Amino acid sequence: MKTYLELCENLCDYLYLDDNKAFKYVDKRKLNLAVASINGDKIFSISEKRQFIKMCSMEIIKLLLLPKLKGYRLYLLANINVYDVNSKISDYKKVWKIVQNHIDISNFVLGSEIKFTLETGVNWFSIAEVNLYQIDQVLNLVSDDAKNFMLIASKNENMLTCDSIKEIFYYSFVEYNKKNMSIDYFNLSTKLCKKGDVIFRWGSDSESVELDLIFDNNHLRCKELGEYLEI
Repeated sequence: MKTYLELCENLCDYLYLDDNKAFKYVDKRKLNLAVASINGDKIFSISEKRQFIKMCSMEIIKLLLLPKLKGYRLYLLANINVYDVNSKISDYKKVWKIVQNHIDISNFVLGSEIKFTLETGVNWFSIAEVNLYQIDQVLNLVSDDAKNFMLIASKNENMLTCDSIKEIFYYSFVEYNKKNMSIDYFNLSTKLCKKGDVIFRWGSDSESVELDLIFDNNHLRCKELGEYLEI
């Protein structure tokens, strides 16, 4: 396994975004998004993937120790797709009863579970503050289903309120994304990073994985992260 860090002060130069609807409508002259990408190549086994996740977990903890990120907390966005709008089981399990089958959430601070009805079916959506000692478990969950789970670092004290959860769901799945049922990380980044939040995007293919840290250049700098992170 080979690991390395890539830094780019312009997110649009780093990631392919031409098929993203939000990208087509945003004023690119006002975008100030950068990315620090932790990459792992030639990952062929589950143990190597776990090793990469462990390394990323340690780097996230180091990131949250940066003076500029003092007071930041780590949050998990969780979306559950339900195709039977009349399902009583999904109305009972909602979000966290399903997530707890995969990881221990007893030390998480759980936000409200909110039901949304879209053209594609029903979505149960929520946000939880994550216990930092369980970042590797949470990253493993995200890596298995990056379309529906994502991490955000934020100092927003209202992150777990109903209004905030509804707003983030709208940016993630509704505003430009009604039929493509996966988190719209780009649109979410344009809305939240300018407030100082850091978006964590997981990507993978057959032999490589990456964890992209997306942020606003006014709050963090690529050079600063490059000096702080050890990959």
